Amino acid sequence: MFGSVRGWLTPPHFDDDFERTNAARVLHFLLLIVLVILLATLVFFTLLESHRVRNVLSLMLFTAITLVSLWRLHHGNVYTTGRLYLIVLWIMAMGYSLFNRGILSSYPALVTIIIWLAGIMVRPIYSVFFAIASVASVTVMLFISQDLPGIAAFYPPELYLTHATSNWFVYVAAYMMTATLVLYSARHNAMNLERVIQRDRQLAERNTTLEAEIAERKRVEGELRQSETTFRTLIENAQIGIFILKDAQQAAFLYVNDNLARMLGYTPEEMIHRMSPFDVLDSDYIDDAKERIQGRFAGAPPVGTAPYRVIRKDGSYIDAIVSGMVIDYNGKPALLCTMIDVTAERQAERSRIELEVERNRVEFLRAFMDTMTHDLKTPLSVIGSSLYLIEKATEPAAQQRHLGKISDQVGRLGRMIEDMLTVARLDTVPDLRFDLIRINALVTSACDQFEAQAQHRNVSLSCVLAAETATVRADGDLLNHAIINLIENAINYTPAGGTVTVRTVVENEHVTIEVQDTGIGISEAELQRVFDRFFRARNATAQASGTGLGLAITKRIVDLHNGEISVTSHIGTGSLFKVRLPTAPGAVSTAQAKS
Repeated sequence: MFGSVRGWLTPPHFDDDFERTNAARVLHFLLLIVLVILLATLVFFTLLESHRVRNVLSLMLFTAITLVSLWRLHHGNVYTTGRLYLIVLWIMAMGYSLFNRGILSSYPALVTIIIWLAGIMVRPIYSVFFAIASVASVTVMLFISQDLPGIAAFYPPELYLTHATSNWFVYVAAYMMTATLVLYSARHNAMNLERVIQRDRQLAERNTTLEAEIAERKRVEGELRQSETTFRTLIENAQIGIFILKDAQQAAFLYVNDNLARMLGYTPEEMIHRMSPFDVLDSDYIDDAKERIQGRFAGAPPVGTAPYRVIRKDGSYIDAIVSGMVIDYNGKPALLCTMIDVTAERQAERSRIELEVERNRVEFLRAFMDTMTHDLKTPLSVIGSSLYLIEKATEPAAQQRHLGKISDQVGRLGRMIEDMLTVARLDTVPDLRFDLIRINALVTSACDQFEAQAQHRNVSLSCVLAAETATVRADGDLLNHAIINLIENAINYTPAGGTVTVRTVVENEHVTIEVQDTGIGISEAELQRVFDRFFRARNATAQASGTGLGLAITKRIVDLHNGEISVTSHIGTGSLFKVRLPTAPGAVSTAQAKS
């Protein structure tokens, strides 16, 4: 009749009506429970020998009504079945109460369940209907129950009226309260249902919005995947090395492209998570790389590329330039870097520089030889003429005068040869012989060498030494040559009656050698070129002969000693040359000043 057993046990469901589905579910389980109770009671009464036929027939009729109601329910007649079944239950409950002591029995209390079920299974208003009908029924019972068989024998009129009236009030109150609670619950549930419906509507709208957002997100994700694929293809096939570093502390490779691995002679698997840039950098560049990496992670702005010397797996070296920027990599900051192999370019640049240096060297030697050829001829001519005059002279005074000229020219030739040797030595990679040199002693010795020349030219030469005795690490011969050049120039370009002062000053772990004269001075326009090779100021050319190498040699010597040389000068008032050198650590002591 109902199909499979599952059809008996499963309540009907209506997709488009929640309230109807809920009522059908309650009625379905109510009918099943009542049916089970009826069948069990029917079996129980059947087994009793003293059962009443009327009771069995009543149970069978009620069972049949329950089965018919269940059948109608599964065919979609929810509210009609509920109304009819509740009416039958109400009639049976009231009828059973009427024939079992009436108002004095407890059976009318069961009607409150029917009133409650009416509000759930049918409509809330049916609870009011059943409540009014129930009040009317117990009111009728109040007046007729006294005449029922057996009531008068047990309850005298006064006692009956008391008990009956008390029960009537209880039942009426129960009926009305039940109906009121059902109506209130129904209204409250309706409000909740309205809120749920409104919430569902909002959720549906939000769901529509979310679906649109999800569709947009999927579209963007698709574009990102395509972009990522394109980007990865570009990176993997790029002709430069690309890598990603983990953090400032470990700086491990999180990613390297194939070109970087080939550039260094490794495979990507050998490098990723196993090596860092410090494993492939020349030791001279590691500190700089660490500082730059830490600076990038700390937020320092990129400052262009940095040159590095990189060691390949086979031990060979390549020159590279590297740049980097911080990116987000899997939700964490990482450093994206590029490396370009510039070994060929650097080698070409070195070759170009070497060629340029060699060209300049050849040009310098050509100019040097031209200058030396001219300058050597002059003293040789003077020497030849003087020798000829000595042979012809008969007076000792004349011979002595010519011998003095020869001596001067020999000295000049000696200084020119010394300049030539110094230039040759400094033009190559100099092999310096550093020793601890006392500056005061070196300056004093240099001044002593020119004391006679200064007197001969009527120039006052003074030497003012610092109270502190400073010691420097220097090549004594070269440094002495530099000081002699400065003193000799000062004497040569100071007219008779002028002064040349040589000082030493010690301050801030440095010693300064000052050579000041009251000579012809140098124009401001020519000060910028005073240390160039072969350069001579216009007024100096007329004042004294020279090669134009002395100051260039002096500056080169000072540079090789990590020092500084400077000059201030004014035409007609003289010049001041300063040579500033770093002192040897702990090599400054106090001594008596010498003037």
